Amino acid sequence: MLKVTIAEPIPSLNKGEAAILRGIQEALRMCGNVSLTLYSPSAWINNDRKRYGDEINLVDGLDLWDSANGYMENPAPRTDMYFLLNWIKLLLFSLLARTSKKLTRYFIKDKFLLALSDADVILAGHDGMLSSDHFWVVLAARIMGKPIALFGGGNDFEGRINSVRIRKFLKIAIHNAVLCTVRDENTRNSLIANDVAPDRVRVFPDPAVLLKPCGDERVGEIMRIEDIPNRPGRPLFGLIPVIGGIVYEKSFSYEADPAGRHGLRIKLWVDLILHLLDTTNAHLVLIPHCIGPTAVFDDRRMMNDIFKAIPGDRKRITLMRNEYSEGEFKGLMKRCDFVLGERAHALIGAASVATPCAALTVKEDLRMHNIIGGMFKRKLFKLNNPDMESLKKMLTEEWNNRSATASEMAARAVLIHSEALKSAKLLQERLERYFAKTANLAAGSHITNTRHDWQTAVAGREDTGADHLPCVALNHNLRKED
Repeated sequence: MLKVTIAEPIPSLNKGEAAILRGIQEALRMCGNVSLTLYSPSAWINNDRKRYGDEINLVDGLDLWDSANGYMENPAPRTDMYFLLNWIKLLLFSLLARTSKKLTRYFIKDKFLLALSDADVILAGHDGMLSSDHFWVVLAARIMGKPIALFGGGNDFEGRINSVRIRKFLKIAIHNAVLCTVRDENTRNSLIANDVAPDRVRVFPDPAVLLKPCGDERVGEIMRIEDIPNRPGRPLFGLIPVIGGIVYEKSFSYEADPAGRHGLRIKLWVDLILHLLDTTNAHLVLIPHCIGPTAVFDDRRMMNDIFKAIPGDRKRITLMRNEYSEGEFKGLMKRCDFVLGERAHALIGAASVATPCAALTVKEDLRMHNIIGGMFKRKLFKLNNPDMESLKKMLTEEWNNRSATASEMAARAVLIHSEALKSAKLLQERLERYFAKTANLAAGSHITNTRHDWQTAVAGREDTGADHLPCVALNHNLRKED
């Protein structure tokens, strides 16, 4: 049994984040029999336990990233000293854990820190988390003598950072990880611009593409529960407006008043819905892909405001009322004929099952531009100062061309999925190499036993090939394996 600890939170109420976690789980299946532990802040842990179930061990404790506070509507201000003290606690703990496991368990009761000391492998850096702060986590892993992989990461900075300290921390963190994979070329280029060696960072699709959608039967049940028409001749158009986050905050950027900007966003969505009702025969479905971890990011608030503002008959519009899992939402989006959304991972889910989709975004959301626009080749429309007539024209064209788009996306989805599996294979190979090296250096130690367990687990793993997707060479700029 290989023990893997993820050293940062992945909130279950954000179904895009949860999709990343499930994708990581699929990747780890390459490594055989794995026990997965995830950090969850005490404010979220009950929600996460309810949704992730017993297959993932959840632990709270030292909040290295100040996650619970950061997601609040009015987060408490934190100084650099606050974070430095957290990092110092982590390093002091890692020194104790390196010295004596017995003393560590006697003196330390923090479940998260104990999970780090008990892990065979540490993962970090998912989604937009990858930053110079990972220097401290990598350093702690190295002190404890554990391999750490920065897996599926991303960031939104460009070019060279002025701070010498940040550049050095980034370089040290990535050069001392057994593997660093990132989800887009911009992240890789930004790291290289800040002195990271090109051969130390690899581009693969976001782990969320590996999430498996629920089956057609379950999709049918959901549609019955939500009273969504499920019959031939009635196409479905999925709509995913957001509240909170960069797209919400930067839309209509000329409007300084938050309430005024919220009102402009409601009007935009109502205008789009009326346009779609007039120009298509689709049934429209408002899909709440994120409902937390706090009310600030509960998209149902935005959807309720939009739904109430729609004039006239709403028979062709469904506002989904219930919560579903990330796999269930992906299954529903697979059933849709088109998805228009403002959440990147909702659109990653749609694109990875070949559902035609388009993004409403802002110029500042580099993730959306690089993944949805770049890797998946889907249309994006910026909402910083939107021209509604141009947006309506784009949607009409996309809707009318959806059959041809679906065929193109099906081929691309196969390739994206195949490349994502390669990142899992590479993780397995790097860990095998690490354990082989440490076993040679410490024959007869605990590390040798870990290596034996690793070999046993890998020898007995199931075939996790491309599942239902045939293997085809990917036709976009991803780097070859070294």
